[in-house]
Amino acid sequence: MPAERITITLPKEMAEDIRKAAAARRESVSKFVAQALIAARQMDLRSWMIEGYQEMAEENHRLAEESLAIAQETWPRD
Repeated sequence: MPAERITITLPKEMAEDIRKAAAARRESVSKFVAQALIAARQMDLRSWMIEGYQEMAEENHRLAEESLAIAQETWPRD
């Protein structure tokens, strides 16, 4: 992937925390920040997927209840 140089402004303490964390992992600050962004995107995607599955579960439950009610009305009883 082509790289692009950008300039950001951070609070001094945060910039130092980033430098220390990158050094502890023996990575460049750029790589550390890129990986943090990737992790944040993955967390967002996971949250969106959980939310979507929960909404679909509610819809599926509603449809199952409706189908059961219709089936009980139309199926012959012993």
